[in-house]
Amino acid sequence: MRRAVYVIGGAVLLAAAGGAAAPAVGSTAKAPTVQASWADDGHTISLRTGQAIRVALPGQSCTATSIPVAAAAPVLRVRRVGSSGGLSWAVFQAAKAGTTVVTATHGEACAMGVSDYAPEQFRLTVRVR
Repeated sequence: MRRAVYVIGGAVLLAAAGGAAAPAVGSTAKAPTVQASWADDGHTISLRTGQAIRVALPGQSCTATSIPVAAAAPVLRVRRVGSSGGLSWAVFQAAKAGTTVVTATHGEACAMGVSDYAPEQFRLTVRVR
């Protein structure tokens, strides 16, 4: 009898571990947050409704990057924003289907007095389906 209990208990543990490792088909598991940075400048990223994107843009302590903003507010909803030590970031959640552009500008505080300095522009197209 004891052997049967161990076999059944082991089968239950294996089944539970397997179920936790991969979401079931048709699962409503939360999609991971997409990470975007300067490397994504000029690109397009696709999200599903409800999915989040974190745009983090490092600058320098004297030339911080502006907080990233979305052009079409109904498509992306702002969840959090922050800036510290030259790093500016924002977390958006895809609210409804559509396309918007997230923009930011790397400032020119350190370049004061330099006549040919042009601030860097960040532009990321986000498609929500």
